[in-house]
Amino acid sequence: MKAVYFNEGWEYSNGCVYEFSVAVEVGLPTFDCESRPITVDQAVERVARVVRELDVGALDTRPMRLSLDRIAKRPRV
Repeated sequence: MKAVYFNEGWEYSNGCVYEFSVAVEVGLPTFDCESRPITVDQAVERVARVVRELDVGALDTRPMRLSLDRIAKRPRV
């Protein structure tokens, strides 16, 4: 695998957020569905926003928070 592409709304999926964290961890480039790069900063911002939205609805955000922590620990590009 040389790159990972994410569909619109990926930041609302626990699985996709986890996949993003793994891609960043192993150094794979990440792109949206229109082939635009998704930076670590963009991902942290998007996922943090979603976590805040879901927390208001009293949904379990623990899996997403764990992945967000993994992403946030990576170098910013």
